[in-house]
Amino acid sequence: MSSKKQKLELTWIGKQHRPRLEPRILLEEPERSHHAAHRVTEGDFFDNKLIHGDNLLALKALEREIKEMDRLIKEARRNAVTAITLEEKLASQKQIKAIESQRNDKRRSLFEAQDAIDRQREDLIGKIEGKLQQSVQRRVIFALRWTLK
Repeated sequence: MSSKKQKLELTWIGKQHRPRLEPRILLEEPERSHHAAHRVTEGDFFDNKLIHGDNLLALKALEREIKEMDRLIKEARRNAVTAITLEEKLASQKQIKAIESQRNDKRRSLFEAQDAIDRQREDLIGKIEGKLQQSVQRRVIFALRWTLK
């Protein structure tokens, strides 16, 4: 039995030839936008929404940089083990410490960006839930009385 993990993947005809799209700022085209017939409130639920800060490409690039730094640290540790003189070992340890410091800063930035996205997502979910909650109340506004003759 093979110890390799099988990777599941979606495939379709032409998948290899799909265009590489860069992130773009979305601008509204009023003639193509669809809103509710009239606004009930200023922050109407039917408005188009743009989530700022959810830049997936930037986060992925940061993750790649962190993986590259992990690789550099691993390589520097290998070199430190094979170093012959004390000066070489000391230089290798300083290099490892500097790369680890940079990696930790990048990790912190990544986590802060992910936390900001999570907070924004939670806020949007809360707003949508609030708009979806309906309360039904029954009140007597007026009463009519009549008799048949």
